[in-house]
Amino acid sequence: MSLVIEYMNGYSLQDLINTVGCLNEEILRNIANQILEAFEEYNDNFLSDYGQLCPCEVLFTKEGIVKVNYIG
Repeated sequence: MSLVIEYMNGYSLQDLINTVGCLNEEILRNIANQILEAFEEYNDNFLSDYGQLCPCEVLFTKEGIVKVNYIG
């Protein structure tokens, strides 16, 4: 079962990899920092590990704000 609670008007990281290919280091650093912040928030709220993460679970808006989709 999956529940959509927010519409993301951007793409997933997997979409970017498929269409653009290699991303430059600055963009990857920005995405990685936002993913780490999401993991920290998840760990603080749920007191458990997130588990495995794949590129299709990294979503972002057209403005570049990253959201990590939890499929559990």
